[in-house]
Amino acid sequence: MANEIIAVGMACYDHVVVVPDFAEVPKGCRALDVMVQGGGVAATAAVAARALGALAQLWVRVGADPHGEYVVADLRRRGVDTSELQMLEGARTAISTVLVEESTGERRFLYYAGAHTDNWEEPEYARIDRARALIVDGRWPGVCLAAVRRARAHAVPVICDLGHASPDEMEILKLADYPVVSEVAYRELAGAKELEEFADELLAGHALAVVFTHGEQGVWLKERDGEPKRLGVFDVEVKDTTGAGDVFHGAFAYFITSGHSIEESAFLSSAASAHACTALGCRGAVASLDDVRMLAEADNHPVWRPAD
Repeated sequence: MANEIIAVGMACYDHVVVVPDFAEVPKGCRALDVMVQGGGVAATAAVAARALGALAQLWVRVGADPHGEYVVADLRRRGVDTSELQMLEGARTAISTVLVEESTGERRFLYYAGAHTDNWEEPEYARIDRARALIVDGRWPGVCLAAVRRARAHAVPVICDLGHASPDEMEILKLADYPVVSEVAYRELAGAKELEEFADELLAGHALAVVFTHGEQGVWLKERDGEPKRLGVFDVEVKDTTGAGDVFHGAFAYFITSGHSIEESAFLSSAASAHACTALGCRGAVASLDDVRMLAEADNHPVWRPAD
């Protein structure tokens, strides 16, 4: 049976614009390319898990507007279960304008969080009981935390990707089995704490491992009772890094529930994330298992080393 993975949080409409150089943007410049695509942390994680073979279900809110219709159609086309997705009359879908620098693949965001109404319904939390893993991004206040508590009560592994240090998100972080944190999120969540000190606090609680994703510097990992280690980056031609971390989360949920060790799961998820950077948009090159195997088995693949 395929892994059943539930992702809870945010979906948005991405408007991706390629520019020659970020330095030219303030004075105005000609765009080199443009496209639209579905985006959002939880949504892209669900798409990534589904592409690898999981049964991925997504719990999000979008507006009953043209942007929301696009988001839902894209998810369904990619095989994501949207039976718990809520399209709300009177609400507006979240929208991101993503500026991508042609020379580096790095990006800058202009983000509109959407306008939500009060007419949404509580999800069917009992569906979490039979899931193989839960992914949360914290962007649906209250619901993400309730989902995590339900998962913990039924021994369902929790993978989290948080961006802010709100009380709900900090509680989610402390309840997660696998906090997978970006550099930007770490700066807000950890405050003045050094990375290993921050990880050790989580490992002293519920966390089995803490993963730190750091773009071109690769992945930092520390497991409970283990020493920190670092994995370099896979050798790919980077066109756009948008959504690479979201893909990592979806892939990690898939691999950790497929019998792989934590180290193997982080390694394979890093390969999936690297593959996603080879095309424009966060879903332009979502990896299949074959794509991941090709990178993982390449002669020049990165290896784990003790962290500095």
